[in-house]
Parts: sequence; structure tokens; C-alpha cells
Amino acid sequence: MVLTVAMAMNGTPFTKTAKKVLPCGSGELGKEVVTELQRHGVEVIACNSYANAPAMQVADRSHVVEGHSEQVSFGSLGNALADADTQLRLFGTPAVAGRRRMAVGLGRANDLKTAGKKARGVIAALNTQL
Repeated sequence: MVLTVAMAMNGTPFTKTAKKVLPCGSGELGKEVVTELQRHGVEVIACNSYANAPAMQVADRSHVVEGHSEQVSFGSLGNALADADTQLRLFGTPAVAGRRRMAVGLGRANDLKTAGKKARGVIAALNTQL
């Protein structure tokens, strides 16, 4: 779904108004996604748990995100979902070393700016403990 939204939002990378995407996980499939996003003028910042992952090699920028915790927890869920037009998706990959977790906030509104503000509010209200 991010790819569909990003494709409709052509921009100019490395400018103040650039459209940016930060894919979490930068494997071989992510490399194809990064390339397609770049074709549509999106600035891509890849992140992964190790350096030089395939998508990091073609992304505009990249970051290694380290975090190995056996006790990841998310709190304040009621506050995060206080708005009726918001959702929170929690993902986990227990088979991965460090038990990788990810939270995605979703917001619905009549315009993209308001929906984005609601989605960012969901994540800002979420209390994550590692």
C-alpha cells in the first residue's frame, strides 16, 4: 500500500518538500521497492539490522538499527487509538534474533495531510518499552 501512495506523490529528492519513505527491512525484495520508489521521485532511507543489506545499496541513505530485546512491549494503546479514524498495526517476527517488532499507525481523513497527522499522532501516543 505504501508503494501505491508513494507512486501518486511524485517529488524531488533532497529538497525541503521531498516525499520520503523509510522501509523497515532492506532485503532483496526491498531493493526492488526502493528502485521503483526512486523512479517516482521519492527519497528513500533504508534501514535494517545489519549494514549493506541489498536495499541499502541502492537507497538514497541508509541506517543500521540495532536492538536486541526479549521483552518488547507497547503501552498506552487507549491513548494511541483515541480518535475513531485511527488504527494501529503491531507486527512481530519472533524467529528473528532480538524478536523484531514494528508498529504502524494509520489515520483516515478527507485529505492526505490530516490523515498523516492522525497516523503520526497514533505513534507519538504509543509507549514502547525495549
